[in-house]
Amino acid sequence: TASEQAGEDFNYNSADPEGVTALHVAAMHHQGDVARILLENGADPNLADRTGHTALHHTCQTFDENRVDRDVLRRKTEADREKCAEVLLSFNADADQLDGERRPPLAYACRNGIEGMIRGLLLNGASTDVEGEDETKSVLDEIADADLRGRAQEHASTYATEKAAAEAETAQADGGAQAMAT
Repeated sequence: TASEQAGEDFNYNSADPEGVTALHVAAMHHQGDVARILLENGADPNLADRTGHTALHHTCQTFDENRVDRDVLRRKTEADREKCAEVLLSFNADADQLDGERRPPLAYACRNGIEGMIRGLLLNGASTDVEGEDETKSVLDEIADADLRGRAQEHASTYATEKAAAEAETAQADGGAQAMAT
């Protein structure tokens, strides 16, 4: 049909002069269902706009109301934001891709105190190191610098403890295997 042919010819990665794609807009508005449709049709989850932001970066940022007509701005819940991130990650969005300021999506989630996003990104393999202005910091340092409290600190601390325990267990198992081999 004509609509199927039009869909085949559509470039799902086309962008405006600022490099913003339809997927970026879906991510800005935390529209996980729209993001899924775009990704299923070939949108690139790791395509960056002119500032280096990918769709995942946009999902992790607080929304800039000045960029859109307030009539079309819809407030989305944190669950919508997390669902959108899950969709992007399920289509292999790079959780560690750096933007033009050399910051990964996790840095924005930490800076903005988006607790569920911090945990979700960490559970999906995001690096625990966040590029700072002058140095590389751990996620815990980034959260402390952002003066976040409560569950955001708890999630990051729990993850860091679990990761350290797993690494110690792996090192111990590797050491035991080497001892048995000799």
